[in-house]
Parts: sequence; C-alpha cells; structure tokens
Amino acid sequence: VRNRVALVDTTGQRPPRIVDLDALAPNADSTCAQPTSVAFRRDGTRAFVTGYGTDRIAVLDVANGPVTQVTWAGYIEVAATTNNPPTAGPRDALVNDAGTALYIHHRIDNAVVRIDLTALPTTANFAYTAPPATSLGFDPTARQIKRGRSHANNARFSASQTSSCDSCHVDAHTDGLVWDLSDYADPEGTPNPMLGFGLDVKGPLVTQ
Repeated sequence: VRNRVALVDTTGQRPPRIVDLDALAPNADSTCAQPTSVAFRRDGTRAFVTGYGTDRIAVLDVANGPVTQVTWAGYIEVAATTNNPPTAGPRDALVNDAGTALYIHHRIDNAVVRIDLTALPTTANFAYTAPPATSLGFDPTARQIKRGRSHANNARFSASQTSSCDSCHVDAHTDGLVWDLSDYADPEGTPNPMLGFGLDVKGPLVTQ
C-alpha cells in the first residue's frame, strides 16, 4: 500500500505529478496515511494533506516550474476531543482566503479545529501540535461504531504507520479483489522443506 496524491496543472501546461507521501516523510513517526483531502494556500506554494489514518496533516511546499517540485515541510498533529474514540480522523481541509488559517474536519469524533498558519515553525521537517478541536455537537453515531472506525482506519497499528484495514477497504467497503490471506512461515530462518506448508491456508477469497 502506498499513500500518494496527484498534482494536476489545470492549464495543461505541465503533466500530472504523482507524489509519494511515504517516500517524502522523513520517518515513520511523520507519515500521512490514507490521504483524503488537499487544501492549497491561495498562491499554490504550500499544500496541506489530511492523513485520515494517522491524525496528521502533511505540509508540503510546492515549487512551480517546467517540472513541479514537491518537498516535505513538516506535519501538524491533530487529536481527538475524547478518549473514546481515541482517534480524530482528519477528513477535510480548508484554507481561508487570507491564507492565515487552516480548518480541519474530524470525521471520527465529529469536530473541527482551526490552525493558525502564521504560528507554524519555519524550520525544516517541523512537527506542530494543533490546538484542541471543537465538537460540532450532537452526533447520533453509536460509540461502538465510532470506535470501530477508529480501529479500522488507524495506520499507527502498522510498523511503518502507512497502512490499515481502511487502506484497501475505504470506509469499510469491499475492494472487489481476490485475496489469498493464507499464513505461511517466515522464509527467514525456516528450513526450505517447511516453506511449502501453510500455517493457515485459506485459499483465494473474494469476501474482502
């Protein structure tokens, strides 16, 4: 699973540019998994990408030219308003017309946070913690469903912090692909004659 976004020049003067967020992130603790929205500053030189699976907003600097150059500026950490569900699930982003504030909608805990962009650090690979979010009020979604969403989309459960169940099953939908989820012995340190025997052979499944 790779977490990528595409930059498209609407004038048609430059070809689309695919940006691999996993490759840009300096380490696993900075990843932006399951990007769901991108908001640009008015001049187009800075982009903010919501990481639904890691509760982080990737901050990217964009330099226009014959080939659009994208560099990692840092990330913004957002937090849930409660411990249950334990994740916020940043889903949507909006920059105000003045370019001074970034608004992030939390889908899982139904909240919104305003981030002062003038307060962001200017150092390279910065890490910034957003202020507490404000609840949007009554949400009829059951707590068990919210917690289930949190577990399904939390990419921090993976060693690389880049993938989760929702990476393939967005919003818990099926992906329509045939998967073989059988479990085999780790090739490293396992004698060759034992590699052909599965520990849990399920065979191809289309139930995912």
